[in-house]
Amino acid sequence: MTDPSGHDWRLLGSGMATAFGAPKEGRLYEITGAQEALALLHRLTAEGGGDEAIILVHEAGGTTVGPLFEEIGAVLSTAGTLGAHIALLAKEYGCPCIVGLKFDHQPAEASWLRITPDGSVWAAEADTP
Repeated sequence: MTDPSGHDWRLLGSGMATAFGAPKEGRLYEITGAQEALALLHRLTAEGGGDEAIILVHEAGGTTVGPLFEEIGAVLSTAGTLGAHIALLAKEYGCPCIVGLKFDHQPAEASWLRITPDGSVWAAEADTP
């Protein structure tokens, strides 16, 4: 897919979306536990916020990433449903969220992603292996 700005995008996977307005773009940060979540929180607050940060979690739930919701642009989870704690928190904070995400192509850490209201996750071609 090529967008009007000339970026080429590769579809990585899809899931169930909630709390969306328009498509969202940002840099991917994978969170595997509470220590990483806190480290990212400190980094984003020190840098003045992370509206362009998209976090990816696998087993981590809403409690682990809850403090990040005011600092990030979106959250992706390979687990859960629209009724999962992480999806409900995302909706409460107005943070775009995709749960039950299945990847056809795993994104690399720090990839530039676009997520869309239909639950699709895209990577900028320059950031895909």
